[in-house]
Amino acid sequence: GMAAVGFTSTAFDPRTTNERRALDEEEVRRKRYRKVKEKGYVRLRTNFGSLNVELHADKTPRACENFIGLAKKGYYDNCTFHRSIPGFMLQGGDPTGKGTGGESLWGELFPDEIRGTLHHDARGVLSMANSGPCTNSSQFFVLYAPAEHLDSKHTVFGLVVGGLDTLGDIERLETDSRDRPRETVLIEGIDILVDPFESA
Repeated sequence: GMAAVGFTSTAFDPRTTNERRALDEEEVRRKRYRKVKEKGYVRLRTNFGSLNVELHADKTPRACENFIGLAKKGYYDNCTFHRSIPGFMLQGGDPTGKGTGGESLWGELFPDEIRGTLHHDARGVLSMANSGPCTNSSQFFVLYAPAEHLDSKHTVFGLVVGGLDTLGDIERLETDSRDRPRETVLIEGIDILVDPFESA
């Protein structure tokens, strides 16, 4: 059979079943993503008020599907925003609350979706937190101010389009030496207003 082909031959591609399955799943996902033409919309309910967010599902579908999927599972419910740097950004999405945890919808890290049309150029930009290239999981951050030095390093996948006063209230909170808000900032829940993946 094929396995008996000489070890010196390059005609036989010795892919394992698992590798083939992963490639098949990836191809199915890419085909689905090509059908997504609409924005997504969610409401992050915090103990300081709500943040209404537009998600760029048409441009960064993987990050948006991850976010919506985790939100639907209740993954972000009762997560804290564990890091706040006034004039820079607010970070959350780690259920441990330490900034070192979190898992993607698929249980593994997923690649960046850097787009030339999306920038860290405004207050309210939503972007994936990571620990280097293609290390996205569940953590994300919201900009308090433009930070274009983050372009090409983090996946921009949304924008706060309502509730900037809430963002301002959170930004004004006192923080400790590790940038943790002294007063707990909690994501009480996330309401999915428009899920463009339902029809994809």
